[in-house]
Amino acid sequence: MNGDYPELRHTMSLPYLAIQIEALESYGFPKSKALGILGINPARLNEAQRRIDVKSVESLFESAEAHLGDPHIGLRIGLKFRIPTFGQTGAIYAYCNNIKHVIEVNSRYQRLAIDVGDISYCQEKDGKEQRHFLQLTPYYEGPAYYKHIYGMIAGAYISAFQWLGWSAGKDVKSAYFPWPQPKDMTIYDEIYNCGVFFSQPQMRVEFHPECIDMQLSMANPEKLAQASSILEGLLQSSSASESFQQAVEMTIRTALGLGVISHGTLAKRMNMSERELRQKLKKEGLSYRHMLDDVRKELFQEMFSTAANFSAISQELGYNDQAAFNRAFKRWYGMSPTAYSKAQSKT
Repeated sequence: MNGDYPELRHTMSLPYLAIQIEALESYGFPKSKALGILGINPARLNEAQRRIDVKSVESLFESAEAHLGDPHIGLRIGLKFRIPTFGQTGAIYAYCNNIKHVIEVNSRYQRLAIDVGDISYCQEKDGKEQRHFLQLTPYYEGPAYYKHIYGMIAGAYISAFQWLGWSAGKDVKSAYFPWPQPKDMTIYDEIYNCGVFFSQPQMRVEFHPECIDMQLSMANPEKLAQASSILEGLLQSSSASESFQQAVEMTIRTALGLGVISHGTLAKRMNMSERELRQKLKKEGLSYRHMLDDVRKELFQEMFSTAANFSAISQELGYNDQAAFNRAFKRWYGMSPTAYSKAQSKT
């Protein structure tokens, strides 16, 4: 169960985010614009242990929807997913025995890429027929809130399982989505050669009974064991304290980029109450004030390198006035912004 790693909930890894940003760029949404919205230094996209809250990614997709005029941009991005393109986390599925095995493996390792709900293999009896599903049950109420995130995941599942089921000569049998049926069904008609149902309790993919246990053409127990060993190591290295701290830092970055930062807004963006956030910070020995100060200093260094002026930077960092920024700056560097600028010009 994903509950074994609660600190990964509602987050996406930055390398996986990088794939989404590349896909967005291929549709005409500039990478620089995406990174600006998220407040992320491009060099960080390669840091496997870094994560971002999915609410921020959903906001990015919403901006892309407005920019591109495409309400299905999340789904389109997911359809670009290819199993070999995300390292061991994607490649491992090709080494599984069959579709049922893929779902079981996916339920454990998908969280390394994105973690928004519990993934499970389900069976249901329909008369004499046994029905087989992959089911994604969200951690929160109202799954349609993350319309583009779920669209991206749905597209990735369809792309992956169509590829895996190719040897069986079968597409998926049906697909179920938690959002209302859109007025324009063109994209669904283009990509789904099956029944499509909307306003459902969970997101589901149904498989043909004859496909669920059919051995995959690339099944390889040895490579599966090697990939599993690597991914288990990644899970174990994502310690609760480290993952939580990174999630808080990234959420602070995003909130600052949107111009709204407070303990309350931070808790809300992390899907926690203020009391829960305070308790968790205390348990992990972390200080919201100190973390905010550290993130601001880091962001200052990134902004200063692009020659932004101090007044603009102080506003970007969420300071109420220049005096507050000057006090923080002296705490960071032991000198005023003017003295710092002169010192840097001499180096």
